[in-house]
Amino acid sequence: MLLFAFLFPIFLWGQSDRIQQLEYNLPRQQGLPYIIDAMRLADWYQEAGFYDKTINMAKRAEDQAEKSKERIYRAKAMTIAAQAYIKKGGKKNWLKADEKLRNSQRLLGGNEQREIQLENILNLIRVAELLKKPKDINKYELELADLKEGMPEEEITKVEKKVGFKIFGKKKRKIEEKLDTSEEKRLGLTKILESTNEGKEVLKIQKSELRDIKNELDEILASKEEEVTKMSEEKAKAELMLAKKQYLIDSLNFAGMLDSFELARNEFILHQQEMELNKNEAKIKIQKGQRNFLIALATLIGFLAFGLYTGVVNMKKHNQVLAEKNKIIREEQIRSEQLLLNILPVSVADELKRHGAAQARLYKQVTVLFIDFIGFSHIASTLSPKQLVGDLDFCFKAFDKIIKKYGLEKIKTIGDAYMCAGGLPEPSPKHPVKVIQAALEIQQFLADWKLEKIRKNESVFEARVGIHTGEIVAGVVGDIKFAYDIWGNTVNIASRIESNGEGGLVNISGATYELIKDKFTCEYRGKIPVKNMGEIDMYFVKN
Repeated sequence: MLLFAFLFPIFLWGQSDRIQQLEYNLPRQQGLPYIIDAMRLADWYQEAGFYDKTINMAKRAEDQAEKSKERIYRAKAMTIAAQAYIKKGGKKNWLKADEKLRNSQRLLGGNEQREIQLENILNLIRVAELLKKPKDINKYELELADLKEGMPEEEITKVEKKVGFKIFGKKKRKIEEKLDTSEEKRLGLTKILESTNEGKEVLKIQKSELRDIKNELDEILASKEEEVTKMSEEKAKAELMLAKKQYLIDSLNFAGMLDSFELARNEFILHQQEMELNKNEAKIKIQKGQRNFLIALATLIGFLAFGLYTGVVNMKKHNQVLAEKNKIIREEQIRSEQLLLNILPVSVADELKRHGAAQARLYKQVTVLFIDFIGFSHIASTLSPKQLVGDLDFCFKAFDKIIKKYGLEKIKTIGDAYMCAGGLPEPSPKHPVKVIQAALEIQQFLADWKLEKIRKNESVFEARVGIHTGEIVAGVVGDIKFAYDIWGNTVNIASRIESNGEGGLVNISGATYELIKDKFTCEYRGKIPVKNMGEIDMYFVKN
């Protein structure tokens, strides 16, 4: 008993994970898998004593089985619900259980699922006993006898043990036998009491008869004495002696009879007292047995209640800890994804998460933008490191905001240089125009900031901007502090165009000009010689 009370909460705790997994997966299923999992949940709820949950889950399984035309599973779901109604208790619940069991039996025909039919009939007998319907009990007992024919004994025993039928019947028969024995004893005692009264009457009659005989003998003796006076003295003496002897004999016989009756009466009284003593001893034994049974039952209920309470408390604590851990994991996942998206484009990050690596891709047309500050080394020598980094951070955050507005992809920063590109990782036909718009907005931002710096008498930041469109390769390199980067001659040309630009202006290549000439006004600069690349057509974009 103690071992069961100790293991019961552990069993509930171990079940909780499986129950949560089934509850989580159930809404994502349909058809037969849904029915099976719902019935499994209903069985576990019933074992845990959650009868309302059992009835609700069994109803869901029944409805799904009806939709899926699964007749056998529908009958099983009804049986589970009926068991929960019986255990829940109360006349209304017993009537609902009776209805469910009847409907389950109607769905099952012939010899199919005989274990379920046997379980239904045993439960119907139990409900009929609870509702005190002897006619239904007789009817179902006949059906039970027919159904058991041909069934293996181990199957019958298994079902009866599951339903608890035999245990219930034995207790009932023991109570009935005690009642029959008590009734027999009562009738026996009544007969004995009746025979006692009759014995008393017989004793009274016999005593009366003996008194009458004594009176007759006294009368005869008196008449004899009168005759003696008429006889001779010797003859009278002889007759008197004979009469006295006869009287003595009759008196002795009468006394013997009285002693026999008294002995019989005493023996009867002793027998009656012995029977009363046995009756009292039997009552005491019954009372002790009842008391011991009630003590054992109360102890069992106490252990079960304590085990159930402990299990529920532990389950709540476990669920709370699990929820907190899941929350922390979700927050960390969101934080990790945000950090990953700050480093990589969305599509590249998704590919990296799915496959553990990202393939490099060739892009036929990408517009690359380079920004570099003029005289940065001189400016750096006039500012403290903290102020220098603060100014760079202020500028680059503004650049990030602008390129994000136009859907461009930031590639990297190298010292005071800033590089971004349009048309990747997803191709976009309008990316050259968007890159030009972003470059113009960046130069406007720097011009406004320049005025503010002049008013404060601080070092002024001016930048050259270079743009070129062409073919590049993009991908992720490295395992530690990996980064998304681009390679190709297009990147080198964009860098050279930036180097040949002027502060406050946007310098573009001829290749880019051909793509945006209908959208912007541009000033042709001619062919500009570029180191190791020959001469390149360049244009300034006008605001």
